[in-house]
Amino acid sequence: FFFFHYCEAMWRRLYSASVSQPFFLRNYSTATKPLFDKILIANRGEIACRVIKTARKLGVRTVSVFSEADKNSMHVQMADEAVYIGKPPAKESYLLGEKIINIARETGAKAIHPGYGFL
Repeated sequence: FFFFHYCEAMWRRLYSASVSQPFFLRNYSTATKPLFDKILIANRGEIACRVIKTARKLGVRTVSVFSEADKNSMHVQMADEAVYIGKPPAKESYLLGEKIINIARETGAKAIHPGYGFL
């Protein structure tokens, strides 16, 4: 009985706070502080660029990793920091999980974004 009233009260608080604006008009980027201040992006190309743009909107600094073949790529230029990870074949660079984790530790990144389907 008490639990039901508690849940009902919490629901009313949440609902009354959200009625003022529909969910699609709310600005979530300024509503809360991100859980971390720096993220390592363990991918390349367009996916990495999209992650960097979103992180920038949220006020999160970015670390990009790159292979020899990607040293002049857009994601390397856009990131706040860029770290060389290895030779062009993915198995000698982007797919080295231990190396990526070590780079995250060295740069102070608190999170790692793996991209989509790469790691």
